[in-house]
Amino acid sequence: MEQRARERQVAYETVRLLRKDVIDCYRKEGVNHYDNCKDVTETYYKVVVKRDVGQVQPDWSDKSKHEGF
Repeated sequence: MEQRARERQVAYETVRLLRKDVIDCYRKEGVNHYDNCKDVTETYYKVVVKRDVGQVQPDWSDKSKHEGF
């Protein structure tokens, strides 16, 4: 339980830091953010769309019972 809580917290902090990078890039680049912040935004998107935000999961014997945790 404790390990899962730590992994969840690491996943949340990762997303928070990536979101901050995207916001900073948008503010710095202004109207050119579409071109200049594409790589930062793609990195953020790839992490966010992963199930459980990329949190490391144990190897469950029956994965259907533990979906979303």
